[in-house]
Amino acid sequence: MVQVWAPVRDGARRVLATRGQPFVLASQCHRLFQYRTVSLTCVFPVGGAAAADKQGLPARAFDTGTLEWTPNVQCYGSGEYARISYALIYDIQGSLFLPILDPDDASSPLAVLELVSTALRLRGSGEVTNLCNALQAISLSLSIYLQLRSRNN
Repeated sequence: MVQVWAPVRDGARRVLATRGQPFVLASQCHRLFQYRTVSLTCVFPVGGAAAADKQGLPARAFDTGTLEWTPNVQCYGSGEYARISYALIYDIQGSLFLPILDPDDASSPLAVLELVSTALRLRGSGEVTNLCNALQAISLSLSIYLQLRSRNN
């Protein structure tokens, strides 16, 4: 499953939410659909609105502008991964959070793409390449693409 987390206002706070944002379920996986439903109820404070150990993902990826990947979110605690109890229920394992960068200011994320899987590993490089190509087609980029490109120049 792929879903977008975008900044919205929640009263005086700026938070990331996935409600109303695009998502894709690659298969008819009931567990991923249930996890998406849970995600719709979550918000994550950004911009220093939460203590670093309480920020969780995807806000951490948004605030740092760097990707976070794990082959198994079930190894995380609730401070690192706020939806851990649901990840255990729905057997969510592989997870990748990729900031979508502003084309005019690469240090400023616009949103975060979350890829989750019930498999222990994501096929990361192929999935990231496909996402980078799709975003480039609409003049956006992922932080990993820019990081790799700057290392190769």
